[in-house]
Amino acid sequence: MFKGVKRCLMAMVMMAGLTMMASAEEANPNLIMPNPEIAPAEVVEIQMMALQNNDRVEDDLGILQTWTFAHPDNKAVTGPYRRFASMIKTPTYAPMINHRNHRILKQQEGEGQVEFLVEMESQDNKLYRFVWVVKQVTGGSLDKCWMTSAVSAPQPLGQGS
Repeated sequence: MFKGVKRCLMAMVMMAGLTMMASAEEANPNLIMPNPEIAPAEVVEIQMMALQNNDRVEDDLGILQTWTFAHPDNKAVTGPYRRFASMIKTPTYAPMINHRNHRILKQQEGEGQVEFLVEMESQDNKLYRFVWVVKQVTGGSLDKCWMTSAVSAPQPLGQGS
């Protein structure tokens, strides 16, 4: 289902990275940019793969990729980028960074919004589950793009492999 996205992400991860731009708004050729052709499930996969490979190309490139697909409403609450990056590194969300594996399941679909259940195994073999909400942007330069509007705090499920 996500083979094309995974292939693209792995290419991004494997290529030699350029130094991260000082501003998250500046173009970075290592990033996949939102566009209306990227489906909601692919948005979640892009962000989870980016977080899984957060530091592989350059420090925190995965967090920057995740920020790139944050819905404008989400950015208004969690932004600017440096604040978002700090939030992702807190004990609540840090297990997502460089995690071992994940599984994405569609949970609920509404008008202009899709909710996914994500199960993930962290680097320290702990299992987590959380809800990932993707919403379609209306208006502006990102019109009709699917972007993440909310992510619940990961709920511990126990030990993994």
